[in-house]
Amino acid sequence: MDYCKNIIKKVFLLGTLMVMLGLFHPNQSAAVSGLTIDSDAAEQVKINALVMEVNIIRSYIIVAEKRFDISEFKMGSKVYKTSLLDKNGNTIQLNDFKEGQRVLLKGFELPNGVRVAESIQEVPDSKKGKR
Repeated sequence: MDYCKNIIKKVFLLGTLMVMLGLFHPNQSAAVSGLTIDSDAAEQVKINALVMEVNIIRSYIIVAEKRFDISEFKMGSKVYKTSLLDKNGNTIQLNDFKEGQRVLLKGFELPNGVRVAESIQEVPDSKKGKR
Protein backbone atom coordinates (compact mmCIF):
# COMPACT_ATOMS: atom_id res chain seq x y z
CA MET A 1 0.00 0.00 0.00
CA ASP A 2 2.83 2.40 0.86
CA TYR A 3 4.43 1.50 -2.45
CA CYS A 4 1.32 2.65 -4.41
CA LYS A 5 1.02 5.89 -2.43
CA ASN A 6 4.70 6.60 -3.01
CA ILE A 7 4.38 6.14 -6.79
CA ILE A 8 1.23 8.26 -6.95
CA LYS A 9 2.96 10.98 -4.96
CA LYS A 10 6.01 10.95 -7.30
CA VAL A 11 3.82 11.03 -10.42
CA PHE A 12 1.83 13.95 -8.99
CA LEU A 13 5.00 15.89 -8.12
CA LEU A 14 6.49 15.21 -11.54
CA GLY A 15 3.29 16.37 -13.26
CA THR A 16 3.18 19.54 -11.15
CA LEU A 17 6.82 20.27 -11.98
CA MET A 18 6.18 19.81 -15.71
CA VAL A 19 3.20 22.19 -15.62
CA MET A 20 5.21 24.82 -13.75
CA LEU A 21 8.12 24.60 -16.19
CA GLY A 22 5.68 24.89 -19.09
CA LEU A 23 4.34 28.15 -17.67
CA PHE A 24 7.80 29.68 -17.56
CA HIS A 25 8.82 28.53 -21.04
CA PRO A 26 8.09 31.38 -23.50
CA ASN A 27 6.06 30.67 -26.60
CA GLN A 28 8.22 32.08 -29.44
CA SER A 29 5.33 32.54 -31.86
CA ALA A 30 3.45 34.74 -29.38
CA ALA A 31 6.48 36.86 -28.50
CA VAL A 32 6.77 38.88 -31.71
CA SER A 33 7.69 42.48 -31.06
CA GLY A 34 6.99 43.59 -34.65
CA LEU A 35 4.13 43.27 -37.11
CA THR A 36 1.96 40.34 -38.05
CA ILE A 37 1.78 40.15 -41.83
CA ASP A 38 -1.04 38.54 -43.77
CA SER A 39 0.73 37.00 -46.76
CA ASP A 40 -2.42 37.27 -48.90
CA ALA A 41 -2.75 41.02 -48.30
CA ALA A 42 0.96 41.94 -48.48
CA GLU A 43 2.68 42.70 -51.77
CA GLN A 44 6.20 41.33 -52.23
CA VAL A 45 8.80 43.94 -53.14
CA LYS A 46 12.24 43.45 -54.70
CA ILE A 47 14.41 46.52 -55.32
CA ASN A 48 17.97 46.84 -56.60
CA ALA A 49 18.79 50.50 -55.92
CA LEU A 50 20.84 52.99 -53.92
CA VAL A 51 20.52 53.62 -50.19
CA MET A 52 19.24 57.14 -49.58
CA GLU A 53 19.14 57.12 -45.76
CA VAL A 54 19.95 54.80 -42.86
CA ASN A 55 18.31 55.53 -39.50
CA ILE A 56 19.80 53.37 -36.77
CA ILE A 57 17.77 54.92 -33.93
CA ARG A 58 14.37 54.31 -35.53
CA SER A 59 15.58 51.15 -37.34
CA TYR A 60 14.68 51.88 -40.94
CA ILE A 61 16.35 52.35 -44.30
CA ILE A 62 15.26 54.36 -47.33
CA VAL A 63 15.98 52.73 -50.69
CA ALA A 64 14.70 54.16 -53.99
CA GLU A 65 12.72 56.81 -52.08
CA LYS A 66 10.82 54.14 -50.10
CA ARG A 67 11.11 53.64 -46.36
CA PHE A 68 11.47 50.06 -45.10
CA ASP A 69 11.32 49.12 -41.43
CA ILE A 70 14.01 46.80 -40.09
CA SER A 71 12.23 44.59 -37.60
CA GLU A 72 10.94 41.27 -36.44
CA PHE A 73 7.64 40.18 -37.95
CA LYS A 74 5.32 37.20 -37.99
CA MET A 75 3.93 35.68 -41.17
CA GLY A 76 1.69 32.68 -40.71
CA SER A 77 3.11 30.66 -37.84
CA LYS A 78 6.73 31.65 -38.50
CA VAL A 79 8.65 34.54 -36.96
CA TYR A 80 11.14 36.38 -39.20
CA LYS A 81 13.73 39.07 -38.58
CA THR A 82 15.19 41.33 -41.27
CA SER A 83 18.45 39.83 -42.59
CA LEU A 84 21.24 42.36 -43.13
CA LEU A 85 23.95 40.90 -45.37
CA ASP A 86 27.23 41.95 -46.94
CA LYS A 87 28.30 41.14 -50.53
CA ASN A 88 29.30 37.60 -49.50
CA GLY A 89 26.08 36.85 -47.59
CA ASN A 90 27.58 37.32 -44.11
CA THR A 91 25.51 39.02 -41.43
CA ILE A 92 26.29 42.70 -40.81
CA GLN A 93 24.81 45.57 -38.79
CA LEU A 94 22.43 48.28 -40.01
CA ASN A 95 25.11 50.94 -39.53
CA ASP A 96 27.32 49.12 -42.08
CA PHE A 97 25.02 50.38 -44.86
CA LYS A 98 25.91 53.84 -46.20
CA GLU A 99 24.15 56.43 -48.35
CA GLY A 100 24.83 55.92 -52.05
CA GLN A 101 25.55 52.22 -51.63
CA ARG A 102 23.77 49.80 -53.97
CA VAL A 103 21.68 47.12 -52.24
CA LEU A 104 19.24 44.37 -53.13
CA LEU A 105 16.22 44.71 -50.86
CA LYS A 106 13.46 42.12 -50.54
CA GLY A 107 10.44 42.87 -48.42
CA PHE A 108 6.71 43.40 -48.16
CA GLU A 109 4.39 46.35 -48.64
CA LEU A 110 1.27 46.19 -46.48
CA PRO A 111 -2.14 47.59 -47.46
CA ASN A 112 -1.73 50.43 -44.93
CA GLY A 113 1.45 51.62 -46.73
CA VAL A 114 3.94 50.24 -44.20
CA ARG A 115 6.92 48.48 -45.77
CA VAL A 116 9.02 45.85 -43.98
CA ALA A 117 12.35 44.54 -45.24
CA GLU A 118 12.85 40.79 -45.22
CA SER A 119 16.48 41.02 -46.36
CA ILE A 120 18.92 43.72 -47.44
CA GLN A 121 22.16 42.73 -49.12
CA GLU A 122 25.06 44.79 -50.39
CA VAL A 123 25.48 44.49 -54.16
CA PRO A 124 29.02 44.28 -55.55
CA ASP A 125 30.11 47.30 -57.61
CA SER A 126 29.63 46.71 -61.31
CA LYS A 127 32.71 47.10 -63.51
CA LYS A 128 30.42 47.70 -66.49
CA GLY A 129 30.74 51.21 -67.92
CA LYS A 130 33.89 52.07 -65.92
CA ARG A 131 37.22 52.79 -67.60
